[in-house]
Amino acid sequence: MSSLAKRSIGRIFALCILILIVAGITTMTIGVFLQLSENEDLKSDIMLNEANLILLQKELIEKNISAVFSDIKYLAYSLSYQNISSPAAFSQLEDNWKFFSDSKKIYTKIRYIDVSGNEKVKIEYFPNGSVSIKPEELKNKANKSYYKNLSKLLKDQIYISRLELDFDDGTLERQPVIRMSMPVFENGARMGSVVISYNANYLFDDLRNTALTSYGDIYLLNSSGYWLYNDRNGENEWGFMYKGRELLTFANAYPSEWSRIIESGKGNIEDKNGLFTFFDVKPYYKENNYGKTSVLSGEDEWLLASVVSSSSKNGI
Repeated sequence: MSSLAKRSIGRIFALCILILIVAGITTMTIGVFLQLSENEDLKSDIMLNEANLILLQKELIEKNISAVFSDIKYLAYSLSYQNISSPAAFSQLEDNWKFFSDSKKIYTKIRYIDVSGNEKVKIEYFPNGSVSIKPEELKNKANKSYYKNLSKLLKDQIYISRLELDFDDGTLERQPVIRMSMPVFENGARMGSVVISYNANYLFDDLRNTALTSYGDIYLLNSSGYWLYNDRNGENEWGFMYKGRELLTFANAYPSEWSRIIESGKGNIEDKNGLFTFFDVKPYYKENNYGKTSVLSGEDEWLLASVVSSSSKNGI
Protein backbone atom coordinates (compact mmCIF):
# COMPACT_ATOMS: atom_id res chain seq x y z
CA MET A 1 0.00 0.00 0.00
CA SER A 2 1.36 3.41 -0.94
CA SER A 3 2.27 5.99 1.66
CA LEU A 4 -0.43 8.29 0.23
CA ALA A 5 -3.09 5.63 0.83
CA LYS A 6 -1.82 5.03 4.35
CA ARG A 7 -2.05 8.76 5.13
CA SER A 8 -5.63 8.88 3.80
CA ILE A 9 -6.65 5.96 5.95
CA GLY A 10 -4.98 7.59 8.95
CA ARG A 11 -6.85 10.84 8.38
CA ILE A 12 -10.15 8.97 8.02
CA PHE A 13 -9.45 7.06 11.23
CA ALA A 14 -8.58 10.25 13.07
CA LEU A 15 -11.73 11.91 11.77
CA CYS A 16 -13.83 8.97 12.98
CA ILE A 17 -12.21 9.19 16.40
CA LEU A 18 -12.93 12.94 16.50
CA ILE A 19 -16.53 12.39 15.49
CA LEU A 20 -16.95 9.77 18.23
CA ILE A 21 -15.43 12.13 20.80
CA VAL A 22 -17.68 15.00 19.73
CA ALA A 23 -20.71 12.68 19.75
CA GLY A 24 -19.75 11.45 23.23
CA ILE A 25 -19.35 14.98 24.55
CA THR A 26 -22.64 16.01 22.98
CA THR A 27 -24.43 13.01 24.47
CA MET A 28 -22.88 13.71 27.87
CA THR A 29 -23.84 17.37 27.67
CA ILE A 30 -27.41 16.52 26.74
CA GLY A 31 -27.51 13.96 29.56
CA VAL A 32 -26.23 16.50 32.10
CA PHE A 33 -28.71 19.08 30.83
CA LEU A 34 -31.59 16.63 31.04
CA GLN A 35 -30.50 15.59 34.54
CA LEU A 36 -30.29 19.22 35.64
CA SER A 37 -33.69 19.90 34.09
CA GLU A 38 -35.09 16.84 35.86
CA ASN A 39 -33.59 17.99 39.15
CA GLU A 40 -35.06 21.46 38.69
CA ASP A 41 -38.46 19.95 37.91
CA LEU A 42 -38.22 17.78 41.04
CA LYS A 43 -37.20 20.78 43.12
CA SER A 44 -40.15 22.76 41.80
CA ASP A 45 -42.50 19.86 42.55
CA ILE A 46 -41.15 19.55 46.10
CA MET A 47 -41.39 23.27 46.78
CA LEU A 48 -44.97 23.44 45.48
CA ASN A 49 -46.01 20.31 47.38
CA GLU A 50 -44.57 21.51 50.69
CA ALA A 51 -46.07 24.99 50.33
CA ASN A 52 -49.53 23.59 49.56
CA LEU A 53 -49.24 21.07 52.40
CA ILE A 54 -48.23 23.65 55.01
CA LEU A 55 -51.03 25.97 53.86
CA LEU A 56 -53.55 23.11 54.17
CA GLN A 57 -52.33 22.31 57.68
CA LYS A 58 -52.56 25.97 58.66
CA GLU A 59 -56.18 26.04 57.49
CA LEU A 60 -56.97 22.83 59.39
CA ILE A 61 -55.53 24.28 62.61
CA GLU A 62 -57.52 27.48 62.22
CA LYS A 63 -60.69 25.48 61.49
CA ASN A 64 -60.19 23.35 64.62
CA ILE A 65 -59.57 26.34 66.87
CA SER A 66 -62.47 28.29 65.35
CA ALA A 67 -64.81 25.42 66.31
CA VAL A 68 -63.54 25.60 69.90
CA PHE A 69 -64.21 29.36 69.94
CA SER A 70 -67.78 28.67 68.86
CA ASP A 71 -68.24 26.13 71.66
CA ILE A 72 -66.87 28.34 74.44
CA LYS A 73 -69.13 31.18 73.33
CA TYR A 74 -72.15 28.89 73.22
CA LEU A 75 -71.49 27.56 76.73
CA ALA A 76 -70.79 30.97 78.27
CA TYR A 77 -73.63 32.87 76.62
CA SER A 78 -76.16 30.13 77.43
CA LEU A 79 -75.30 30.47 81.13
CA SER A 80 -75.90 34.21 81.00
CA TYR A 81 -79.63 33.50 80.74
CA GLN A 82 -79.78 30.95 83.54
CA ASN A 83 -79.84 31.20 87.31
CA ILE A 84 -76.93 28.96 88.31
CA SER A 85 -76.56 29.86 91.96
CA SER A 86 -78.40 26.90 93.46
CA PRO A 87 -77.30 23.24 93.89
CA ALA A 88 -80.22 22.14 91.71
CA ALA A 89 -79.02 24.45 88.94
CA PHE A 90 -75.50 23.02 89.18
CA SER A 91 -76.92 19.49 88.99
CA GLN A 92 -78.84 20.38 85.83
CA LEU A 93 -75.74 22.03 84.40
CA GLU A 94 -73.73 18.86 85.02
CA ASP A 95 -76.25 16.78 83.07
CA ASN A 96 -76.28 19.25 80.17
CA TRP A 97 -72.51 19.44 80.01
CA LYS A 98 -72.04 15.67 80.21
CA PHE A 99 -74.26 15.34 77.17
CA PHE A 100 -72.33 18.12 75.43
CA SER A 101 -68.98 16.51 76.31
CA ASP A 102 -70.05 13.09 75.07
CA SER A 103 -71.30 14.61 71.83
CA LYS A 104 -68.12 16.58 71.12
CA LYS A 105 -65.53 14.09 72.48
CA ILE A 106 -62.74 16.67 72.08
CA TYR A 107 -62.71 18.33 75.53
CA THR A 108 -60.83 16.67 78.35
CA LYS A 109 -62.48 19.00 80.89
CA ILE A 110 -65.34 21.47 80.99
CA ARG A 111 -65.63 23.61 84.11
CA TYR A 112 -67.57 26.41 85.67
CA ILE A 113 -65.41 28.43 88.09
CA ASP A 114 -66.86 31.15 90.31
CA VAL A 115 -65.38 34.60 90.91
CA SER A 116 -63.33 33.30 93.86
CA GLY A 117 -61.64 30.62 91.74
CA ASN A 118 -63.71 27.73 93.09
CA GLU A 119 -64.72 24.94 90.74
CA LYS A 120 -68.49 24.58 90.96
CA VAL A 121 -69.01 22.16 88.06
CA LYS A 122 -66.37 19.95 86.48
CA ILE A 123 -66.91 17.42 83.71
CA GLU A 124 -64.13 15.11 82.58
CA TYR A 125 -64.31 13.17 79.34
CA PHE A 126 -63.24 9.54 79.01
CA PRO A 127 -63.64 7.20 76.02
CA ASN A 128 -66.32 5.24 77.87
CA GLY A 129 -68.25 8.39 78.77
CA SER A 130 -68.08 11.69 80.61
CA VAL A 131 -68.23 11.92 84.39
CA SER A 132 -69.08 14.76 86.74
CA ILE A 133 -66.62 15.31 89.56
CA LYS A 134 -68.05 15.08 93.05
CA PRO A 135 -68.38 18.40 94.97
CA GLU A 136 -65.86 17.27 97.62
CA GLU A 137 -63.25 16.72 94.89
CA LEU A 138 -63.62 20.16 93.34
CA LYS A 139 -60.72 22.55 93.92
CA ASN A 140 -59.83 26.20 94.05
CA LYS A 141 -57.90 27.35 90.97
CA ALA A 142 -57.22 30.93 91.98
CA ASN A 143 -53.44 30.34 91.91
CA LYS A 144 -53.41 28.91 88.38
CA SER A 145 -52.02 31.13 85.64
CA TYR A 146 -55.01 30.59 83.38
CA TYR A 147 -57.39 31.68 86.16
CA LYS A 148 -55.37 34.81 86.78
CA ASN A 149 -55.75 35.64 83.10
CA LEU A 150 -59.44 34.81 82.89
CA SER A 151 -60.20 36.83 86.02
CA LYS A 152 -59.13 39.94 84.05
CA LEU A 153 -61.48 39.27 81.15
CA LEU A 154 -64.25 41.71 80.36
CA LYS A 155 -67.63 40.85 78.91
CA ASP A 156 -67.37 39.23 75.45
CA GLN A 157 -63.66 38.51 75.84
CA ILE A 158 -62.06 35.07 75.48
CA TYR A 159 -58.71 33.92 76.82
CA ILE A 160 -56.81 31.23 74.92
CA SER A 161 -53.87 29.66 76.72
CA ARG A 162 -50.63 28.50 75.22
CA LEU A 163 -50.54 24.99 73.83
CA GLU A 164 -48.97 22.86 76.54
CA LEU A 165 -49.09 19.54 78.35
CA ASP A 166 -51.74 19.20 81.04
CA PHE A 167 -50.48 19.76 84.57
CA ASP A 168 -53.69 21.15 86.01
CA ASP A 169 -54.02 18.56 88.79
CA GLY A 170 -50.40 18.82 89.90
CA THR A 171 -48.90 16.09 87.72
CA LEU A 172 -47.51 16.56 84.24
CA GLU A 173 -49.45 14.40 81.81
CA ARG A 174 -48.56 13.57 78.21
CA GLN A 175 -51.82 15.22 77.22
CA PRO A 176 -51.52 18.35 75.05
CA VAL A 177 -54.26 20.88 75.78
CA ILE A 178 -55.39 24.37 74.90
CA ARG A 179 -57.58 26.05 77.51
CA MET A 180 -60.18 28.61 76.55
CA SER A 181 -61.99 30.73 79.09
CA MET A 182 -64.89 33.15 78.89
CA PRO A 183 -66.61 35.06 81.71
CA VAL A 184 -70.29 34.69 82.49
CA PHE A 185 -72.32 37.80 83.31
CA GLU A 186 -75.84 37.94 84.68
CA ASN A 187 -77.68 41.29 84.69
CA GLY A 188 -74.34 43.03 84.30
CA ALA A 189 -72.73 41.25 87.25
CA ARG A 190 -69.82 38.89 86.84
CA MET A 191 -70.82 35.44 88.06
CA GLY A 192 -67.88 33.26 87.07
CA SER A 193 -66.20 31.75 84.03
CA VAL A 194 -66.47 28.76 81.72
CA VAL A 195 -63.16 26.95 81.09
CA ILE A 196 -62.80 24.23 78.47
CA SER A 197 -59.68 22.14 77.86
CA TYR A 198 -59.35 21.18 74.21
CA ASN A 199 -57.59 17.87 73.51
CA ALA A 200 -54.91 19.01 71.05
CA ASN A 201 -54.22 15.43 70.00
CA TYR A 202 -57.05 15.93 67.50
CA LEU A 203 -55.13 18.83 66.03
CA PHE A 204 -51.96 16.73 65.89
CA ASP A 205 -53.85 13.88 64.22
CA ASP A 206 -54.63 16.22 61.33
CA LEU A 207 -50.97 17.21 61.09
CA ARG A 208 -49.86 13.57 61.24
CA ASN A 209 -52.29 12.40 58.56
CA THR A 210 -51.52 15.18 56.10
CA ALA A 211 -47.76 14.92 56.76
CA LEU A 212 -47.80 11.57 54.94
CA THR A 213 -47.69 13.49 51.65
CA SER A 214 -44.62 15.52 52.64
CA TYR A 215 -41.17 14.98 51.12
CA GLY A 216 -39.62 15.88 54.46
CA ASP A 217 -40.51 16.38 58.14
CA ILE A 218 -43.36 18.49 59.51
CA TYR A 219 -43.02 20.59 62.66
CA LEU A 220 -45.32 22.80 64.71
CA LEU A 221 -43.35 25.33 66.74
CA ASN A 222 -44.23 27.89 69.36
CA SER A 223 -42.97 31.46 69.20
CA SER A 224 -39.82 30.53 71.16
CA GLY A 225 -38.84 27.82 68.69
CA TYR A 226 -39.85 24.83 70.82
CA TRP A 227 -41.31 21.79 69.10
CA LEU A 228 -45.00 21.27 69.87
CA TYR A 229 -45.22 18.62 67.18
CA ASN A 230 -42.18 16.89 65.72
CA ASP A 231 -42.86 14.54 62.83
CA ARG A 232 -39.34 13.09 63.02
CA ASN A 233 -38.69 12.72 66.75
CA GLY A 234 -41.43 13.11 69.33
CA GLU A 235 -38.88 12.99 72.16
CA ASN A 236 -37.81 16.51 71.20
CA GLU A 237 -41.27 17.91 71.84
CA TRP A 238 -42.26 20.08 74.84
CA GLY A 239 -38.71 21.02 75.84
CA PHE A 240 -40.03 24.05 77.72
CA MET A 241 -42.03 21.82 80.06
CA TYR A 242 -39.28 19.44 81.20
CA LYS A 243 -36.33 20.29 83.39
CA GLY A 244 -33.06 19.70 81.57
CA ARG A 245 -34.61 19.87 78.11
CA GLU A 246 -34.75 23.63 77.78
CA LEU A 247 -32.21 23.64 74.93
CA LEU A 248 -34.14 21.15 72.78
CA THR A 249 -35.47 23.65 70.26
CA PHE A 250 -35.76 24.05 66.53
CA ALA A 251 -34.19 27.45 67.09
CA ASN A 252 -31.02 25.80 68.42
CA ALA A 253 -31.03 23.05 65.78
CA TYR A 254 -31.32 25.58 62.93
CA PRO A 255 -30.24 28.97 64.33
CA SER A 256 -29.59 30.66 61.01
CA GLU A 257 -32.83 29.51 59.45
CA TRP A 258 -34.83 30.30 62.60
CA SER A 259 -33.79 33.94 62.62
CA ARG A 260 -34.91 34.29 59.00
CA ILE A 261 -38.15 32.40 59.62
CA ILE A 262 -39.31 34.59 62.51
CA GLU A 263 -38.34 37.70 60.55
CA SER A 264 -40.40 36.87 57.47
CA GLY A 265 -43.20 34.75 58.93
CA LYS A 266 -43.88 32.80 55.75
CA GLY A 267 -42.01 31.62 52.67
CA ASN A 268 -39.18 29.20 51.99
CA ILE A 269 -35.44 29.02 52.50
CA GLU A 270 -33.01 26.82 50.59
CA ASP A 271 -29.51 26.39 51.97
CA LYS A 272 -26.94 23.73 52.81
CA ASN A 273 -29.32 22.14 55.33
CA GLY A 274 -32.13 21.68 52.82
CA LEU A 275 -35.44 23.28 51.93
CA PHE A 276 -37.45 25.01 54.68
CA THR A 277 -41.08 25.92 53.97
CA PHE A 278 -43.01 27.75 56.68
CA PHE A 279 -46.13 29.71 57.61
CA ASP A 280 -47.01 31.52 60.81
CA VAL A 281 -50.27 30.44 62.45
CA LYS A 282 -52.43 32.83 64.45
CA PRO A 283 -55.44 30.71 65.36
CA TYR A 284 -57.18 33.56 67.15
CA TYR A 285 -56.69 36.13 64.37
CA LYS A 286 -59.96 35.49 62.53
CA GLU A 287 -61.88 35.56 65.80
CA ASN A 288 -60.66 39.08 66.42
CA ASN A 289 -61.98 40.20 63.06
CA TYR A 290 -65.66 39.34 63.21
CA GLY A 291 -68.44 39.65 65.72
CA LYS A 292 -68.23 41.36 69.06
CA THR A 293 -65.81 38.91 70.67
CA SER A 294 -62.20 39.84 71.32
CA VAL A 295 -59.43 37.41 72.20
CA LEU A 296 -56.53 37.58 74.62
CA SER A 297 -53.82 35.01 73.92
CA GLY A 298 -51.22 33.44 76.17
CA GLU A 299 -49.04 32.78 73.13
CA ASP A 300 -48.06 35.12 70.30
CA GLU A 301 -48.31 32.65 67.44
CA TRP A 302 -47.26 29.23 66.19
CA LEU A 303 -45.17 28.30 63.19
CA LEU A 304 -45.70 25.41 60.82
CA ALA A 305 -42.54 24.24 59.06
CA SER A 306 -41.60 21.58 56.55
CA VAL A 307 -37.92 20.61 56.36
CA VAL A 308 -36.66 18.57 53.40
CA SER A 309 -33.12 17.76 54.51
CA SER A 310 -30.32 17.97 51.95
CA SER A 311 -29.07 14.60 53.24
CA SER A 312 -32.39 12.78 52.77
CA LYS A 313 -33.30 10.72 49.74
CA ASN A 314 -35.58 13.57 48.70
CA GLY A 315 -32.90 16.17 49.33
CA ILE A 316 -32.58 18.92 46.76
